[in-house]
Amino acid sequence: MSRNTNYRAWGSVGHYLQGPGLLEEIESYTSGFGTKHFYIIDVFFFDTWTQKLAEIYENSKSTFQSAVFEGEVTRSKIREFQEQAVGSDIDTVIAIGESGVFAGSLPDDRVYRCADQCNVHLV
Repeated sequence: MSRNTNYRAWGSVGHYLQGPGLLEEIESYTSGFGTKHFYIIDVFFFDTWTQKLAEIYENSKSTFQSAVFEGEVTRSKIREFQEQAVGSDIDTVIAIGESGVFAGSLPDDRVYRCADQCNVHLV
């Protein structure tokens, strides 16, 4: 399988990847950080992407679990994600969602704090 080379990457929130078709290849990128992946997914995309991730990871050595992102950023919501992630012995936290939703609050608050508290990579 050839890798998608049509993407941008920033290091500001751990590893920020953006580009056409990149999510279909997400496991090949995240597996570079470990084999246990915790996805925090915007409520609008949650069902579709949880199903798609199950297909992507079906023949993978890596495993994943997903949690839905919705509502406001609060300390209790951040704590919920941390508790889910810590109990799963994860290597990497990955955020999937519409950029307007995640750009202002999620990486800086919920996902960032979850990854930081769990001492794992953030994608």
